[in-house]
Amino acid sequence: MKQMNNFEKKLEKSKKLIERQIYRYLPKTRIANLSDGIRYSMLSGGKRIRPFLCIETCRLLNSDQKKALPFAIACEFLHNWILIHDDIEDGDVKRRNKFTIWKKFGLPHAINIGDMMAHDVFEIILNSKLEEEKILKLIKLIVKVVKETCEGQTLEINLRKIRRIDENQYVKIAKKKTGYYFACPMIGGAIIAGASKDIQDSLLQYGKNIGVAFQIVDDIIDLTLGKGRGEIGCDIREGKKTLMVLHTLKKCSSLEKKKILTILEKPRDEKKVGDILAVKKLFEKYNSIEYAHKKSMEFARKAKKSLKGLPINLGHFLEGFTDYIIQRYE
Repeated sequence: MKQMNNFEKKLEKSKKLIERQIYRYLPKTRIANLSDGIRYSMLSGGKRIRPFLCIETCRLLNSDQKKALPFAIACEFLHNWILIHDDIEDGDVKRRNKFTIWKKFGLPHAINIGDMMAHDVFEIILNSKLEEEKILKLIKLIVKVVKETCEGQTLEINLRKIRRIDENQYVKIAKKKTGYYFACPMIGGAIIAGASKDIQDSLLQYGKNIGVAFQIVDDIIDLTLGKGRGEIGCDIREGKKTLMVLHTLKKCSSLEKKKILTILEKPRDEKKVGDILAVKKLFEKYNSIEYAHKKSMEFARKAKKSLKGLPINLGHFLEGFTDYIIQRYE
């Protein structure tokens, strides 16, 4: 736990620096239901993990972290605009214990706010005082990550209507939807520091594996603690095929399987608290939560193996981040 506490202290210290920088990139022109929506999104909280990963990666690769600040903020804009569209797709009305953008500003404005923030990402990078070659690499990185994330999100949505799926599909989706998303700020920090392609490749492999671990833990938190969305079991309400769902479907009786799938396939607004608790009870019956935790540990170990080719200080830092991810719900 000591390593986790150290990581959290560094994260909290970095958060103050990052949030000061965020204010620099907020809209200067006030337009109702646009600039106020961007401010609401960017100032609604969050741990600022991704920009922290960016500036620390750059620093630990022996470069000035100030050079990485614009890209770090661009990553936070990227994170928040994707969450805006994700909440629309999932129908979530709360995030970080506040109304989601679409719920507060309305669906048309939410789409527009997200679109504007998507282009803010590129504007921030283009206006950074980096060499043109590095700016081009960073833009290519963002394009790659967004495409992978969108593909992962689409595959996940598709799965809600497919009954025959396996863990390999879940892992593939998590790597695309969450893994590239984590790798992006670290690879960006490495590009800014002038690190080798080998280091960037190691960070990509690390990001994909820690992304799977993060997604599994996130699924567990949604069911046990909630994720600031005003209730537990939002994934069940959305009909998501989490690892716990897949494990239970493999272990349960045909009657129980039919019950789970019937609940998952109900429209979100027709699902009752009793439906959520019924599915959770089956997870507990077949030890699916414990199974998911073991799988998160497995991918955490894979992530740590990816660190072998990195400089010692950076590898040690990311080991601490790995432990932090796994221990979030304990």
